[in-house]
Amino acid sequence: MANSGSVALSTPPIPIVGQVMSIVLLITTIAVLATCLTRRLQSIRSWKQLPVTGWLLIAIYLDSFAFVFFTAVLTKAFDMNVVLSICRGTVLLCLICYMTTKVLIYLFLVEKAVRTESTLSGTLADNSFTSTSCAEEYGHGLRTSCIFLTALG
Repeated sequence: MANSGSVALSTPPIPIVGQVMSIVLLITTIAVLATCLTRRLQSIRSWKQLPVTGWLLIAIYLDSFAFVFFTAVLTKAFDMNVVLSICRGTVLLCLICYMTTKVLIYLFLVEKAVRTESTLSGTLADNSFTSTSCAEEYGHGLRTSCIFLTALG
């Protein structure tokens, strides 16, 4: 049985316009994320008093930045259309970053909603926060498991 990592794929070449637009999109996305992250970090006066939403927003920016950066490296430095293992690795990276960003954004929105309708008591003590977070994490865990099994299988 052949090793799936050494299987060569035969695909038509990517058009020059597609390559150029891909690089322009990558550079623009990196610049926008770097600007947003820099502005957020510069606005922090005290790290100890930073609310949970601030930490979640920083995590979302860092996760998105890492996704774009590593995707750019994998797609531009290696020819993912030729080697199957690089293609699978890129798909796996996309799925991992997509799911972590989705979970972080959901937690950010739940935290914002809980903060606006409740007092400044702890969100973990709030039953609505705990129940929605558990239900959401269970759903994402189940969905992620199915996606990973499909992608790797």
